[in-house]
Order: sequence, then structure tokens, then C-alpha cells
Amino acid sequence: MHAGRHYTLAEVAYWTRRETLFFVGWACLPVAATAVGFELPHLPWQPILLVGTALAFLTGFKSNAGYARSWEARQIWGAIVNTSRSFAVFTRDFVDDPDGSTHA
Repeated sequence: MHAGRHYTLAEVAYWTRRETLFFVGWACLPVAATAVGFELPHLPWQPILLVGTALAFLTGFKSNAGYARSWEARQIWGAIVNTSRSFAVFTRDFVDDPDGSTHA
């Protein structure tokens, strides 16, 4: 996560140029194959649709579970911080100063 800075499209394109060129080249292979007369196999769309839907649900549930865990950890951390602050205040109030001065 990059906080506090906005990157331009040119910067992102420069950083990802190798990967972008690789995937564009990989995507052009079937197009080039059909252009020279090679017959690609026809795939039925129903299994692809079924697997894609299942994958979308699985990804959604996993990300939701991860967010729930991070939220629970944040709540527990907040409780620990609040308890330690309360303990520090109580400890400070119960300790006597040897010279009798008050604390702020």
C-alpha cells in the first residue's frame, strides 16, 4: 500500500512494462495462429462459467474471512491498549511520591 503519494499512469506503465509486454505477446499467439489458418479447439462455455462462478465465490468468501480476522485483531489490540493505559493510570495513582508533590 502506498499512502500519501499518487503515481501517474506513465510511472505505473514504466514499472510494469516487462509484464505488460509478456502478456500482450502471450495474448497475441491465438490471434496469430488463427490468422495463418490454424484451427483452435472450440470450448463449451458452461464448464468455464461454472468454474469461474465457483472461483468468484471462493475468492469472495476468503477475502471476507481475512477482513473479519483483521478486524477482530484490531479490536483485540485496541482492548489491550485501553487496558494497559488504565493499568498505568491506576498504578500512577496508587504510588505515593516520596516528596509529597502531585503529579500531572
